[in-house]
Amino acid sequence: MAAGILITGNELLEGFVRDANTLIISQFLLSRRREPPRMSIMVPDRVEEIHRGLGILMDGDFEVIVVTGGMGPTEDDITVRAVAEFLGKRLERVEDFPTDLEKYRWRIEGFSMLPNPVGRAPAMWGHHMDRLIVLLPGVPQEVRGFLLRTRLGRVILDHLPLTDTFYMLIKTGGLSEREVRDILSRYYDRIGIPDYMATPSGVILKLKGRERDVKQRAEAVEKILGSYIWGYNDETLEEKVALLLKKRGLTVSTAESCTSGKIPDLLTSVSGSSAYYRGGIVAYSTDVKIHILGVPGDVVERYTVYSHQVAAHMAASIRRIMGSHIGISTTGMAENPDGEPFAFVGIAADEVRTYYREFAGERNLVRLSIAYYALFRLYQLLTGRG
Repeated sequence: MAAGILITGNELLEGFVRDANTLIISQFLLSRRREPPRMSIMVPDRVEEIHRGLGILMDGDFEVIVVTGGMGPTEDDITVRAVAEFLGKRLERVEDFPTDLEKYRWRIEGFSMLPNPVGRAPAMWGHHMDRLIVLLPGVPQEVRGFLLRTRLGRVILDHLPLTDTFYMLIKTGGLSEREVRDILSRYYDRIGIPDYMATPSGVILKLKGRERDVKQRAEAVEKILGSYIWGYNDETLEEKVALLLKKRGLTVSTAESCTSGKIPDLLTSVSGSSAYYRGGIVAYSTDVKIHILGVPGDVVERYTVYSHQVAAHMAASIRRIMGSHIGISTTGMAENPDGEPFAFVGIAADEVRTYYREFAGERNLVRLSIAYYALFRLYQLLTGRG
């Protein structure tokens, strides 16, 4: 018995948005000793296609079926109605549900409904033909919120058997998949061969086997990779950085070029971010770097805007302008016609540090990877492991 996932959304199939929810759900299950989903189907926002996807999953041996997406307030958000029709159930109005949107007061007959801990669209779940059917919004942060911050996560886990296989995800930063592999391959006789997964936030290692064996292997990996490890299982880098900033009462500001606002997008995706994020400037043009951030023109002329020196000035200037404890900067090329994309990252605190790294992939993936790399370097600074 396992879980199956039905992901709805025209924007996913048309390539405007990437599927992050399969990863979130899989990591949630794996880190709690459940088998990963055995199937994930993606369909457009059309009633007949949602019915077709549900039919495939209902014909399979799935104890839990999770449907994500199409739960919003607009006309193209049709998932609740489509699932109700497939199940042969009517919609019923919940008078006292805490929302100001009429659409969110309606649930599938016999289903339970929960308010969103980080957004607006509710989740609901119920049973049909001995299967648990779960409907979640499509926004990844909201999926994570329901799984980790409400009782719905426990409801799902209670319907799936514990597996004899123990899983652990080890999350790293600052290294490419090849670099991690080159380091670990010398120790395969001690740690076994892990599964490698390259993501924008870094390389994830998956260990699986008997619990005692996995934990011993994980301890060995920790000793080998040391400060390159930033988290485990379903932890996120932005949440870990936010927790450290809040705990220490520190604030941060950003001056970005090649990442164009990606860093504050990550930092402010965590609830309560106003406590630690002061603000930022997207200094895309050289003029803005010089006249707004105060990077000396002769430094730009001598070293170019793609340099350690400019990254250092940007980080120090934004720290001063915003009055924050820490300033972060990025400058580089998310697309490089003459080679690999690259970035310089500056972090200004009591002293200014700069870092250089090359990346691979298409433009927007590179921009996100650079933003995560900057957060990883900030994490190292905050933990004293840099």
